[in-house]
Amino acid sequence: MSLSEIAGIVGLPRATARRSLHTLERLGYAESDGKLYRLTPRILALATAYLDSNPISTLLQPVCERLSAATRGTSSVAVLDGQEVVFIAHASPSRLSLLGSGLG
Repeated sequence: MSLSEIAGIVGLPRATARRSLHTLERLGYAESDGKLYRLTPRILALATAYLDSNPISTLLQPVCERLSAATRGTSSVAVLDGQEVVFIAHASPSRLSLLGSGLG
């Protein structure tokens, strides 16, 4: 995303967004080709810290795991953050069933 796009999305002046992006770059959370910015995989460390400190995620993760095991399907919990959906807990079955594995 461009600096102007980022500033518009977060509702900050371009100068403030530029300083914030510079800090994120120095910390390794973002990178730029000189014109466009993108997040690096290191940003997931911040997401992990949030999820680890969020009591709702901690309470709902075991529920997702039990539901996934009982239904042998994927289970997720999400919350709305403005107009965005953010997943805070997720579980998948430990073993997938092979459907239609027979010949004929």
